[in-house]
Amino acid sequence: PGFPLVAKAASKYQDIIEVQIEKSFLMNCALCNEEGTDERICCSNCPRAFHTKCFEQSTSAVTFRECKRCGNDREILPEDEILTSIAINEKIKSAYSHLANTPNFIFCGVMLSQILDILEKLKVYDYGWVFAEPVNTDEVQDYLEVIKRPMDYSTIALRLELAAYGSESEQSSINGVDANMDPMEVILLNVLCDVDQVHQNCFIYNLKDSAFYRAGVVQHKKWNSYFEKYIKERLLGSMSVQSGFNKFRLNCEQALAALKNGQRFIKPKQGNGVNCRQYAVFDPDTKRIIKQYTSKASARLAALALHSAGYQCEWDLTEQNAKSRVDVARDPKKLLFGYQWIPTDDLKSGKFKMKEADPYVRNSELKSPTNATNVLILKEDTVSGAEIRGFESEESAYQDWLQERTSSVAASDDNAEDINISAFVKSYLDGQASINGIIWKRVLPRQSPVPELAPSL
Repeated sequence: PGFPLVAKAASKYQDIIEVQIEKSFLMNCALCNEEGTDERICCSNCPRAFHTKCFEQSTSAVTFRECKRCGNDREILPEDEILTSIAINEKIKSAYSHLANTPNFIFCGVMLSQILDILEKLKVYDYGWVFAEPVNTDEVQDYLEVIKRPMDYSTIALRLELAAYGSESEQSSINGVDANMDPMEVILLNVLCDVDQVHQNCFIYNLKDSAFYRAGVVQHKKWNSYFEKYIKERLLGSMSVQSGFNKFRLNCEQALAALKNGQRFIKPKQGNGVNCRQYAVFDPDTKRIIKQYTSKASARLAALALHSAGYQCEWDLTEQNAKSRVDVARDPKKLLFGYQWIPTDDLKSGKFKMKEADPYVRNSELKSPTNATNVLILKEDTVSGAEIRGFESEESAYQDWLQERTSSVAASDDNAEDINISAFVKSYLDGQASINGIIWKRVLPRQSPVPELAPSL
């Protein structure tokens, strides 16, 4: 799931405990590059976070609806540029020397050399380390069950240097390969597709709007910027490669569109007994998962570590009572560090109690008591699927939307005409807009007002 805009208790978890799913790279300030313990404001588009004090001191941290660094993802700055040359990388020239006499050896060799340079740039760009090496499948145990062609930047470079691209099996691995393509064209197409595959795998495996998903968006945007500047126009020299790559990208888009936006959970460790059940730390107010642990034992150790570090807790935790306190923390009335600690399988199946609260907003114009039958609009968290609250009128939903947007990084840059009730109805109630995964939707279709009838005589 995505992180809250202002990270408080959640950031403390990231600082103290080794994170299984979301690493603490979100918690480094994008302006000062320091971690610290201050509250952070997070961009709603990318994983970048800002210390509140750094954000307030910066006059250029945010542009319209995004942080300034988001804009950098879509362009090549002077420090991002690569050398343009007609020389072929010596490792590529050596690896594919047996194809030196093919018609497109020089053209494709130069292109492949530039892709190698781009990959090195991507590795050192924001969150490039996430995609620089293969995914550790010992930690992400179900990765290979979901991803059929694992790929990363270093593997692409190594396969090029070892002449692994170009085999018969590789030639048939891309649907866009034309039977009449030159061998070097096939290699170039495979490499281009594999760079895209790195990001595609990220989008397939990770929940949309999660930290890693948005890190993939950052890297994919930067890769597209390099592609537009250094590769796209030159591909006109090989229409077969261009056509094959366009087909591959279309297939990727269709695959993503077909995916259901479901939550992924840690795969359980092998073992017997309840101690091997995964545990999720669940925020009862936002209805979001803050962290996950692979066993009750690791959850207990995490709770003890937080208590030892001095974080405020409802109980005096000890080695003797920590296990029982984690057990009872599934109850919303017996929270631990302000959160429910729930076995993940129970969370997935809905076998747990929710915090009791009146979810409905009173509309002063209604004379009858507020109840579920009066609700016309629901506020829903698309990440967790939880219904947060209900509203009896567009006006009450609009007022809630105004409050929600004040916590958004983008809010201060909205034009006046973008924040009136008409814009809210058009973009949110009748459109697909959302704020950080929060949507407002109608329960019943909008109906035209029924004229008031004269009383019967």
